[in-house]
Amino acid sequence: MNKAPKILKRASTRKECRATLSGLTIDVNGYMVPCPFLKLAGYYNKAKLPMFDKNFVQTWKNNYYFRKFRQGNLHECQARAFIFSKDIKGPDPYGIKAFKKYQEKKQKN
Repeated sequence: MNKAPKILKRASTRKECRATLSGLTIDVNGYMVPCPFLKLAGYYNKAKLPMFDKNFVQTWKNNYYFRKFRQGNLHECQARAFIFSKDIKGPDPYGIKAFKKYQEKKQKN
């Protein structure tokens, strides 16, 4: 019987999303966004996104989108969750947790 790889056993603690660790992207128009993929998915209100400037550290600390993103304690890809469920806290159908469930189901059969 095959055992699940070690990385799958840590799925509940592993942060798959790189943006939750760094949490700052500057797009080609100069807007600061926590996740560029959520921007492409239409999650952010463009009018409320801050522009990159010399106060970017204060903006990163205090802006609503950045605070919400950091405080969410999100582990998998919020962009995929948003695309499929319209909720960034929803399940990521292609993330580590979903793959782990698939592997466990496959091993039972």
